Amino acid sequence: MVVAIPLVALFVMVYLRFLAHLPRKTRRLFWLSGITYIAGAIGFEMISGPIAASSGHEALPYAISVHFEEGLEMLGLTIFVYGLLSYLSSYIEEVVVCLNPVESLVTAPLSVKEVIHYPLTPKKSNRL
Repeated sequence: MVVAIPLVALFVMVYLRFLAHLPRKTRRLFWLSGITYIAGAIGFEMISGPIAASSGHEALPYAISVHFEEGLEMLGLTIFVYGLLSYLSSYIEEVVVCLNPVESLVTAPLSVKEVIHYPLTPKKSNRL
């Protein structure tokens, strides 16, 4: 775990300029998500290691610390996804996901050129 701390610090230093150019809300959400994720990944890993050494991997205190670690990591990723979707929503009004395949794409094999030029949405819409 000691190796991870300098690597995380290097990663943050490399991406500081990128983060500085993001909108304020997105930047805050990215920072919050990163801090939450790192708190789980590095912070609780440092706590659960000694617990595992003293109590064993089957002990309740170790299981609780692992659940907090994984929970913080998932919460950090959830905040990050929310930040990404929030940023995207400022540029794209509507995203449509179609789960029903188009008949002509499923039944007839098309070349790459035909698939690229296949009209999926009306020209006036911003749908993806």
